[in-house]
Amino acid sequence: MPSKPETESSPVIPPVRIGVSSCLLGEPVRWDGQDRRHGYVTEVLAGHVDLVPLCPEVGIGLGVPREPIRLVRHGKEVRAVDVKDPSRDVTDDLRAFAKSLETILAGLHGYIFKARSPSCGVLGVELHFPTGRGASSALAGVGIFAAAVMAHNPSLPIEEEGGLDDPGRRARFIARVFARAGHAVPPALASPTSP
Repeated sequence: MPSKPETESSPVIPPVRIGVSSCLLGEPVRWDGQDRRHGYVTEVLAGHVDLVPLCPEVGIGLGVPREPIRLVRHGKEVRAVDVKDPSRDVTDDLRAFAKSLETILAGLHGYIFKARSPSCGVLGVELHFPTGRGASSALAGVGIFAAAVMAHNPSLPIEEEGGLDDPGRRARFIARVFARAGHAVPPALASPTSP
């Protein structure tokens, strides 16, 4: 019996992978047991990419619900501490968690962080004074986990969920993510006016 002719198989193209703060996917992992589901991420983007949910606060063993943490400036250093018990400092744990994910992070083509979060915020996270008296908007900070991810992956396209609501920012983020992955942007995601 003659053998079947060998055929070349198409190379397997790895999917586009985007890390996402778990709460944006509707997972109830926030300090208050709630989520912050983002419609564009769950209803549009999820149909075109693999989303990798990550919650650093849960990842370091903080429960749900839990006391919230906040960023406090101590001299030149910023620390993530428990709101009610400032002696409970989780800064090093958040940095170590980011380091433990190096292999996963290296396989991502982009990351969507939760805005204003003391662990995940990229811009304008409130920084508090050690006395606990208010926040200083002039001293806007970056979340501890987000800062560690960005420091170890400086070319990784990043955005906060609020940036996805701006058509131009969303289109630029999507273009950078797909370029990093070596893929063409799907038509449904290509228009800056796509939902």
